[in-house]
Amino acid sequence: MKIKSFFAAVVIAASSVSPALAATYGIGDVTGGFSGNYVLAADPDNNGEKVDFFNFTLNTAPGFAVTNIEITVQSVAGSNLFPVFGLGDSSGALLGATPNTNGGNANDEIPIVLSLSGTPVFADGTYTIAVAAWKANITDPIGNSTSGAFFNNGSYSLDIDPTISAVPLPAGGLLLMTGMGALAFSRRKKRKS
Repeated sequence: MKIKSFFAAVVIAASSVSPALAATYGIGDVTGGFSGNYVLAADPDNNGEKVDFFNFTLNTAPGFAVTNIEITVQSVAGSNLFPVFGLGDSSGALLGATPNTNGGNANDEIPIVLSLSGTPVFADGTYTIAVAAWKANITDPIGNSTSGAFFNNGSYSLDIDPTISAVPLPAGGLLLMTGMGALAFSRRKKRKS
């Protein structure tokens, strides 16, 4: 009985720490694009330090790949959010982030866009977006991102727009197919004679 009550106390203590600092959203396959509305609420101490994490997957058809990802975050009028955000790969490595204004900007309703091109492509798998307010520290790894900003509870929209392109066959594959075609043609020619 003592062990159960101790375990319950540990679970309650752990759950009371993390929700104030971050919310995690699993939004599934965004290969076809995604759009959603969220609220980045300040923590109970009213001193900011709130980061939203969005985990999503890319899952392209064979012969295709994501060659560009454009992410747009836009603050709703009057929310005083001044968004800062970044994108991390499945290992948590930071792929790119928007500039940190350290004091907001003149108009918090301007869409903030992060556009990244893959080299050569973005692999299928899981990615993470961290969204925070100005004075954010979007770090590598992305899961350690923080925000020291003071802001009102801020509504914002998140849009993810991947560009999917056909992946050309590698040069070796093209040569192999040409060679096999020539071999088949020569065998056919021998049979006729």
